[in-house]
Amino acid sequence: ARYAHAVCSWKRRDMDAGWESIGKALQYDPEYTPARFAKALFMAESHEYQTAMYEIRKILKAAKPNSPEAKRAINLLKILMERS
Repeated sequence: ARYAHAVCSWKRRDMDAGWESIGKALQYDPEYTPARFAKALFMAESHEYQTAMYEIRKILKAAKPNSPEAKRAINLLKILMERS
């Protein structure tokens, strides 16, 4: 529920509510991949590319090779590397 709230907040550009929801989702489950992706996207949106890349690396460490999560993380990491 917290992750969904964070995504809705992000779409409404309510970053404070989004950050709060992501934080609570990760407190509940620090390994929750969708929340990690959302955190990385929020960081990138705030031009905090290095921190966003750090979050993506955490996802990659936990993901199985060639999994959808790993592929998505690699794609996002490439984008972030171009921007930083």
